[in-house]
Amino acid sequence: MASQQLGHPALEFGLLEASDLKQVEVMKALIVDYLNSFPESWMVHGLVDYYLQSHSDRALSILTSLREPHHKHLFDKLHEYMKSGHKLESVILLGHVIRKQPSWLHKIIFSHPLFGSVLKCLKTDMDVLTVTNGLMLLSTMLPLVPAQIGQYLPHVFDIFCRMACLVSKKQGKHYQTDIYMCIIYLYGTFF
Repeated sequence: MASQQLGHPALEFGLLEASDLKQVEVMKALIVDYLNSFPESWMVHGLVDYYLQSHSDRALSILTSLREPHHKHLFDKLHEYMKSGHKLESVILLGHVIRKQPSWLHKIIFSHPLFGSVLKCLKTDMDVLTVTNGLMLLSTMLPLVPAQIGQYLPHVFDIFCRMACLVSKKQGKHYQTDIYMCIIYLYGTFF
């Protein structure tokens, strides 16, 4: 009945921002119900697009509570954004998801190229916000999936060395806290 009143959930993402909380809850329930019923990618892709345009907390809430198999759709869309130059937005959204510690988090390491793209970004990008958010993402992941990240430790150390070089050259004074935080996580996780 609710879907007849509101139409297709993807066409109504704007209703997530309605002032009528009842309408918002109906819309969220429609979206979640659709996601639980159909394993198609377009709904997740649309939600990611909508979130990145609107920065909607309600869309973020849905995205951070995705279940399998939709994690792959989320990874695909974020990887697409990373490749198209929207690295900061991708890293920030991925950071929100990781902080929720979903049960499928470990799958980002082995079954998708997104993690490799994040590492590559941290090795090469010069944008302060992107690198800082990427370091926070990496620092959050280290204690959550230490066994899976083990094979990437050389890359992680390369990233830390790069940040240390930037700090020592006074180009990246703002990275000092990030490096310190990452080293604490590394030490606590692996030693």
